[in-house]
Amino acid sequence: MSQEHSEAETVLNSIYSDLSYSSLPSLKIETETPTVTELSIGFQYFQALLRSNYRESLTGEVSVVDIPYQLFVDVVGFLYTDMIPTSYCTTSGFESLCLMCEIANHYSSENLLTYCERLIIARLDLCNAMSL
Repeated sequence: MSQEHSEAETVLNSIYSDLSYSSLPSLKIETETPTVTELSIGFQYFQALLRSNYRESLTGEVSVVDIPYQLFVDVVGFLYTDMIPTSYCTTSGFESLCLMCEIANHYSSENLLTYCERLIIARLDLCNAMSL
């Protein structure tokens, strides 16, 4: 394992430790963490949310209720690496890739949206085109 890969893995592990679920199906993130800083840089939605007088900026906690946990972890990983796990590039990962594309659109991340769109176009065939 290269030193760069090891350093990236260390950073990602610290990011993932910022993410936690409450007993409800929502993700809660403290706003004073590197994850939220990256989210506000990578997603216009979070930037607007945290630079306003919304509850999240006042309470210091962001709740994300519309994204499965692992998918959100992968989205945050993309913000640091500009890559998504290879499982999204398989036939079985096509549905998750489409969901990630929807999330990128919903939360206004141009880089992630473009990345996902390119992968979807490259993997589009007769079988999965009907699901779009």
